Amino acid sequence: MVLNNLVPSATHSLSLLTETLEKNGIDIPGEVKGAVGLSYYAVTTRYPGHYEPIEEPEFLQALSMAKQVVAWVESRF
Repeated sequence: MVLNNLVPSATHSLSLLTETLEKNGIDIPGEVKGAVGLSYYAVTTRYPGHYEPIEEPEFLQALSMAKQVVAWVESRF
């Protein structure tokens, strides 16, 4: 966002961030759009509490999505 002179919102919502980018003419690849579900992990575990553990397949899927987002962001520099 900063590269495009946009001020990022103070949010953990990846859907809000991707919507803002798209509204400003930035194409978001499908795999990045598909990663908006990662917001769940940021919001849910932000504060102390009891959380259900995730299984390894779910962890690996989330990790893969996060890596795709990071790779896309890095490719924009």
